[in-house]
Amino acid sequence: MSWWGKSEKADVPAEPPADVKSVRSFVAGSSFRHVDTVADSDSNEKQSSGGKNAGADHNNTWMRMDAAEFSLRVGPNYKRTGLKAPSGPALYELVGIDIIQSSLRLDDIGSKLQFPPDWENAVSNHPDVPPVFICNAQIPSDFDTPLFSFTEVTDGDGWSLVQYFRIRPEVATELANIETASPAAKLLAGYCKNAPEEQGDSGSAWFGRFKLILRCENIDTFGLPSFITSYNGKPVLLRNTGNIMTRGTYAEMDINVHRFSAMPKKGLAVMMNRFDQMDISIAFCIESREDDEMPEVLLGCSRIHRPDYTKAPHWGELAMHTAS
Repeated sequence: MSWWGKSEKADVPAEPPADVKSVRSFVAGSSFRHVDTVADSDSNEKQSSGGKNAGADHNNTWMRMDAAEFSLRVGPNYKRTGLKAPSGPALYELVGIDIIQSSLRLDDIGSKLQFPPDWENAVSNHPDVPPVFICNAQIPSDFDTPLFSFTEVTDGDGWSLVQYFRIRPEVATELANIETASPAAKLLAGYCKNAPEEQGDSGSAWFGRFKLILRCENIDTFGLPSFITSYNGKPVLLRNTGNIMTRGTYAEMDINVHRFSAMPKKGLAVMMNRFDQMDISIAFCIESREDDEMPEVLLGCSRIHRPDYTKAPHWGELAMHTAS
């Protein structure tokens, strides 16, 4: 049974052969609309419908948000004090979002998409830091995982929620002279250089540093149980469920939600039934651990308004269309 809980999944084509050239004409970020404020969607809807059903056009829109809306670690002596403060400006700026349906996980989705020219032309001024950073959350369509199971689910039908970030010019300027760069910029350079090579090494200083913060801004309207609401906005470290890679022009973190344990998946299943009614803020961060790595600063952040899975294009259809 689908965790969306609204309708059975429609028949979809099988995945085509893995031919990168056949799908690269799908432009990254083309399935979601950017607005400066939610009021922009209201205005667009009123103009197109004569004022009727105002707000219905909010679905699948995204906004940039102020990183200061998230509080992160600050030093000195964070391990003792536990102090947090609003984040400084994020290292990367949100430039696009997609939701794409697929029969199997879409790993390294950046290699399968066409980037807009202004993304392609971005520079970071540092050999280890890609100018574009992609966060690809691979969400299953079925969250039915037994609490006590010895078989790990790692793949299957579902969706990729893909967020694309471009390095901010101010950060690129810092990276041109890494010796005088801020602690956050230095941490970014170290992470991009070392984490992909040390992926899965629990003894590595870079393992498990990537944090996800998911916050539903209107969660109080849904009457959800406390085991869900108590975790709203809490940082989550991605260890074995995250895979970081760099490809020169971009870095990508693939977040394999299929591998989440039973309880988090149960909570997500309940939330996803209301996904298309939610205002969702998402932030990503490389964890600071020592004083010289603080204050912690967000890698990037976004606000998504009412993401509607029914409008998600299917990867098989995209590939078949673009190959013709």
